[in-house]
Amino acid sequence: MVSGLGCIHILTEFRSLFSSALSLVEYFIKVHTLATVILANIVGKRNPSRTEKFSLGKLYASFRVLSFITHPEAEILAVMREGAWDKWKRSGKKPSDFCKQDLGMSEIKSNEFLTVYWDVDSIAAAAREYKRLSKIGKDELCLADLIR
Repeated sequence: MVSGLGCIHILTEFRSLFSSALSLVEYFIKVHTLATVILANIVGKRNPSRTEKFSLGKLYASFRVLSFITHPEAEILAVMREGAWDKWKRSGKKPSDFCKQDLGMSEIKSNEFLTVYWDVDSIAAAAREYKRLSKIGKDELCLADLIR
């Protein structure tokens, strides 16, 4: 396996042989792919194509495609971290309103708040708890599935 500067050197030499970056990538995929390739399809929660199958051209037919739904929202993760899932569910409020009114988190989406409030362990724990308590479709993957 070639890595680091050696890989850059090889790609630079090969670039002149191909008409575009895409054809260069296609060449390496066709000829030099020895490892398993998994493609991630990130789908928005409100995307109407959420239930559609993601497909690529014949070149990529042998690749495994995993679709991840971009839920939960930051507000729901905060609800999870605060242990307020049941209270939020009973409230009937939108997650953003619940966070502002009940948890006092008026700036929940600001960079300053996010930087201070979240660390790797707490966001991973909140994502796992969300997956455990929410109704995620059997064939759907979410944030918790990206975390090991």
